[in-house]
Amino acid sequence: MARANIRRTQCMDCPAHIPRAKRDTQPIGGVQMIPGQRYCTGGKKPKQFRAKDPKTYPPSWCPRLKNPAEYRIYAYKDSQTWILQRMLRSDGIQASPSGYNCAVRTSGHIELTARSFWEQVEDTSPSKLLDVPVHTDEVVEIDDGIKPWYFHVCEDCVKVLPFFDAERAKQNKYDDTEE
Repeated sequence: MARANIRRTQCMDCPAHIPRAKRDTQPIGGVQMIPGQRYCTGGKKPKQFRAKDPKTYPPSWCPRLKNPAEYRIYAYKDSQTWILQRMLRSDGIQASPSGYNCAVRTSGHIELTARSFWEQVEDTSPSKLLDVPVHTDEVVEIDDGIKPWYFHVCEDCVKVLPFFDAERAKQNKYDDTEE
């Protein structure tokens, strides 16, 4: 199975990054933009990138960058959803968890980036890397503030989830009671 390539977070991934290659006369946030300059609108006022700032990666002053990164573990929102997924799997239907069926079980901070987590999870279990028990069919989110990455914990491996509706999953309430 081919491994997904997780690259280092770039400014181009951020919706607050504005490259100004063409002439535009409209100010954004009360600041007149200069053609040919790059701006970050992540803070209170747009800020122009300086010449010494990195060209592709977020600078140290980036208002959206989280250091250390934040992790969230999403589990099935209730026992009925978990049982339904197990029944589907026993019938041979493989489905990745969706934001509609999941809710945030726990969250915290991690010193690893998404890329280093992905590299280390090959040799170490996610539970040891996060110091929190992570079970099969749960989704681990590593969020550096610019681009979150989602990992599906399977029985024998960890896979990258390219599409996961975290906003929907954050709206659900996690019910950990057994029926």
